[in-house]
Amino acid sequence: MFKIIKFFAFFIFYFSWIDVFSKETQLECKIVKEIENNMPAEKKKYESTFLKIYFDEKEKWINDISKKNWLQSESHQKSNFMFKENETFFFFKLIEFENNEKLKVELLREISFNKFNNYLKYSKKYFNYSGKIFFDTIVEGICD
Repeated sequence: MFKIIKFFAFFIFYFSWIDVFSKETQLECKIVKEIENNMPAEKKKYESTFLKIYFDEKEKWINDISKKNWLQSESHQKSNFMFKENETFFFFKLIEFENNEKLKVELLREISFNKFNNYLKYSKKYFNYSGKIFFDTIVEGICD
């Protein structure tokens, strides 16, 4: 009996989220953790402000840049992105290359978003000309 109740609760909750995310939604995320190069960030960028995230499940997009703005940018032509989901998470990856040939990565953005508790983990990795990471940042927080 408990399994049936749990299933229906999940079913109702999940489909209520589909309505919420059927178009681009702007989420405000209160960042609780900021890491730079595997160390706590010395200067907290989000201590007194929110991180705005654009989410559109239909368009398979979750990022701090709206998909519309990204499509109008120069980086659109030299980028690839991937969107996946499972029962618990949405996953997003955006790879920006040095040029349109897409041989050398400049920036890698990765986002995971928990469907149930709205916990966001967002990492950016910046690459130098030889393809090595020279700076990485991770922020984590709760989104509304």
